[in-house]
Amino acid sequence: MSSVIIEDNKNKISVYELGIKYLNNNEYDEAITYFKLAIKNNNNANLKLADIYYDLSKFDLSELYYLNFLQASFDDVNYGYVYNCLGDVYLKLNNNEKSELYYLKAVNKNYYDACVSLGLHYFNIEKYELSEMYYLIAIENNIYES
Repeated sequence: MSSVIIEDNKNKISVYELGIKYLNNNEYDEAITYFKLAIKNNNNANLKLADIYYDLSKFDLSELYYLNFLQASFDDVNYGYVYNCLGDVYLKLNNNEKSELYYLKAVNKNYYDACVSLGLHYFNIEKYELSEMYYLIAIENNIYES
């Protein structure tokens, strides 16, 4: 496998692409190996690793790679998505305060899918007015369109 890594950028990117290939084939162990090799040259590898670990219910590792992505990112294009994912991670880790915080950060980045999560969160803690408000925001932003 180390023979795949050559010191020019084109081949370093190919390590990331190999990770994508294995991910698309649900070969998570291989995908993880290649994404870890690609991290230095492609921050999206952090995002892919975080998503894989979330799918594998390894929420501590998922959190780590989402946070690594945020720290290494130079633009905030994916921040809304990542904040929403962190909200999901913290929900799975039973940290409702952090979950709410990250869902709100996602909404502040105009990632309106998080409104559905916030609506459910507020419903579960019996804050029905806030729940309704976030569900309505989701509807207004066509989150429920098929």
